[in-house]
Amino acid sequence: MGEATIKLAGKSIDTKLNAEAHHYQIISDEPVSLGGKGEAPNPMEYLLMAYAGCLNALSRYYIDLKGLEVREMFLEVHGKFNTDKLKLRETTKRAGFEYINVSIEFDTDEPIEKIEEIVKMVKEGCPMHDNITNPTPTIIDYKIKDMGE
Repeated sequence: MGEATIKLAGKSIDTKLNAEAHHYQIISDEPVSLGGKGEAPNPMEYLLMAYAGCLNALSRYYIDLKGLEVREMFLEVHGKFNTDKLKLRETTKRAGFEYINVSIEFDTDEPIEKIEEIVKMVKEGCPMHDNITNPTPTIIDYKIKDMGE
């Protein structure tokens, strides 16, 4: 059974998070309207980017695996979420995306049935698609920093 563990760690003084994953520096911030400085993509934008990146990488992997020729792909991912809950306003809406729509355009001469097969494989194999479309157990642990440290 193949498994992988991924870790990201970072520090924050305000809404900007400076994190590191592998040897990459990743920064997120919030827009000014949510108390940030707008100096980097916000976490919701990163979620969409992670989703698009996973769909792209797996599409390319399966395209190569099947020996198909796709010159280029164009991906667009967008979603809508309500900001009331994060601003602690009364609402029956959820805090996360109400929906996420994905559009993938394939520049190819391959028959549509071959592309449909790739998309089906991607939907089944993409970890981000799985995490977005299914509940994932999540634990948030916290502690107060020991002032003697």
